[in-house]
Amino acid sequence: MDGDVPKDLVLCSIAARGGSKGIPDKNLRLLAGKPLIAHAVLNAIHATHIDRVIVSTDSEEIAETAASYGAEIPFLRPPSLAEDSTPLIHVT
Repeated sequence: MDGDVPKDLVLCSIAARGGSKGIPDKNLRLLAGKPLIAHAVLNAIHATHIDRVIVSTDSEEIAETAASYGAEIPFLRPPSLAEDSTPLIHVT
């Protein structure tokens, strides 16, 4: 293992699928003046013991919004991992 990687690095992974049947575009809907995804990202960024915040999404718009609030977006999920039945463990 590389000696430069801290042993106590804590990663927060937020899953935010673009397709919602109940509330369309819910992660982009405004809540108290900010998109819902922004609240999740900002709370994770400001958490004392979280070192990195990434968002796992299939939506370019969610990715752009999350990134604008400080999240990392290492990739966009393929549609096969953005279905109603996709287990969370497969996308985070």
